[in-house]
Amino acid sequence: MHKSNFSDWTLDLIDEAFGTKQIFVSEKLNSWLSSKYETSEYEKRYLLHLQSKLVLGGDEWNEVELDNKFISPVFMFSDFDNPQFAYFLERDMKTTMGEYEISGRIDGMIATGYRNPKNPFFCLNEYKKQTNPDGDPKGQCLIAMLAAQ
Repeated sequence: MHKSNFSDWTLDLIDEAFGTKQIFVSEKLNSWLSSKYETSEYEKRYLLHLQSKLVLGGDEWNEVELDNKFISPVFMFSDFDNPQFAYFLERDMKTTMGEYEISGRIDGMIATGYRNPKNPFFCLNEYKKQTNPDGDPKGQCLIAMLAAQ
């Protein structure tokens, strides 16, 4: 069993270890995105307000600022926390995928559970600018999403 942290992974290593391939069209995603939802005027105003703040400062924000000023307000505004599932922050996650035990701290995840996350649906991890000398941000994000899956 090979033990690793999310930060150890790159896109190339993930492709080699798990046979992943980038796709450019997803019927499931297209179907999900084509669903209809009517936003209220209040929702539109609030989301446009957050968007304007992101446009003004987003490129200069660090990870904590981006999370606190934009990502978490969007998730909290969706108001889906309940006794069955919630938005959890800064939680550890570990899973076994084939011959790899992969672990790391997730910045944010939507998961079943009330006080503690059980089965993740979606996670955000390792926000970084496009390139980082200390790792591969795309690879770290993908391995966290694969671990959640």
